[in-house]
Amino acid sequence: MMMMMNFQISGDCVTKQRYDYNKANLKCFKQELSQVDWDSMLDKGNLDSWSEFKRTLHDLEEKHVPKKIITVNNSKGKPIWMTYKVSKLMLTLCLPCVALP
Repeated sequence: MMMMMNFQISGDCVTKQRYDYNKANLKCFKQELSQVDWDSMLDKGNLDSWSEFKRTLHDLEEKHVPKKIITVNNSKGKPIWMTYKVSKLMLTLCLPCVALP
């Protein structure tokens, strides 16, 4: 059994937008949620009801939850998900596969 992994890694900083739920206006969010006519929304059938439910929550989220910009620094040259445990696991799984001279 041979396992081979190749990663294309760049050490750049990446900026992303995330919702900042700690600064959300929950009072207005809850107030608008209580004004939604849930019975008529959920009577449309499974797929339509789910789409309407998602759209309603997303609209309220956009309206009442501010966004923040985060910077992910990849200066170590490895993906964010590459934790110590993952790299250790990769070594234990791949080390027997490496042909020694």
